Amino acid sequence: MRIAVIGAGTAGLTTAWLLTPDHDVTVHEGARHPGGAVRTHTLDTQRGPVALDLGAQHLSPGEFTAHRALRRLLGVGEDDETTVPLTLTVTAAGTETPLLVTPDAARDADAGRTPVTGPAWERIAAFLAETARPEPVGTRATVAETAETAKVGDETLDKVLLPWLASYSGCRLKDAAAMPARYAAAWALRTPPDRPEDAALWTNLTGGLATLTGRLAHALGDRLRLSDPVAAVSAQGPGGSAPLTVRTTAGGEYAYDRVVVATPAAEAARILAADPVLAERAVLLGRLPYEPVTVALHRDPRFMPAERRHWSAVNIHAHDERGEATFWFGAAGAPDVFKSWITHRDQPDDVIRTERFDHLVLTAEADAVRRTLHGLRLSPHLQLAGSYLHDIDSQESAVRSALHAAQEIDVSGSRVARLRAAVRTETTS
Repeated sequence: MRIAVIGAGTAGLTTAWLLTPDHDVTVHEGARHPGGAVRTHTLDTQRGPVALDLGAQHLSPGEFTAHRALRRLLGVGEDDETTVPLTLTVTAAGTETPLLVTPDAARDADAGRTPVTGPAWERIAAFLAETARPEPVGTRATVAETAETAKVGDETLDKVLLPWLASYSGCRLKDAAAMPARYAAAWALRTPPDRPEDAALWTNLTGGLATLTGRLAHALGDRLRLSDPVAAVSAQGPGGSAPLTVRTTAGGEYAYDRVVVATPAAEAARILAADPVLAERAVLLGRLPYEPVTVALHRDPRFMPAERRHWSAVNIHAHDERGEATFWFGAAGAPDVFKSWITHRDQPDDVIRTERFDHLVLTAEADAVRRTLHGLRLSPHLQLAGSYLHDIDSQESAVRSALHAAQEIDVSGSRVARLRAAVRTETTS
């Protein structure tokens, strides 16, 4: 079959790679470079070049089994990975003493860190314990509801919990309060530390996440068309069926037997909106809320806690009904370089690079829209792929959405079968 994949982020590249041995696949990507939310910068330092991820970065060593399976199939092994203790500091605007500095018992003494725990630490633990409780079928308690049940208290809720959870997407505190607690706290719940006094250990790729997307892009070769944005997709057959026409902004028109739209939801909505049958899906896609975020890579430590003993891998600044994060690459063994969300903060000095992203804000309403979207099958020959479609918005969900889309097109495909088997192996190992 002739198949078009629109978008060359992790989901699009993976979908195309899965289908290429058995089908004639073309990837249309509007940007000059592949990768989507993966933006790896190579910084020259006295130690040599260091890869730093401005976008997606952290991989769960236990939960991201599909992503790990794909890495292994593409030759990205344990030697290409490093372990990062994800400690957390939360500081409110106008104060110098953090409200929370999570412990890392195995490393704090050598690093000169001083945890700040107390009531805030205990209340966050109570919130996470309440969130982890089994919920009745069909219910999804919000962050605000769960915090009330766990007796978190207004001060910890407003100054610690909500800024922390809002920092993942860059949204407002009130939007974080409206998220399903199970999703909002998933990053903490699914990769917990071995003991409360330890830090959760996550995986980074030493060459950045572009190690994986670069290998996928290289394997696709000239099937990948960069700087080739798509204007619209339309179905020529009855009921949204094939042939499907892909129109590019440059004026090209291409007929395909199958199409996979692997762009962010808002972009997918625009691409599908012109077709009267596909427009129903486009309307739902357009209702998924995104938050525009600006991220800076810089050497200026201005967003870090006033005292170095309170520095963590992740440092949240609570201000103006927001929570914005600074990641300290020093926690991962790199030099003192920082990645900061600066959408609502002044730009720091000594900026190396800035990037802009759109982050999904998965409120309870958005989750309901997504469930409706899953049940809506308007075309037997058009699939969606993207991290927004499955579970939390992550690199794992991007790979899983790609595997799902590829299976819908060709469940017996050779690479589809290989990845499914590899996922089973990683899940049981």
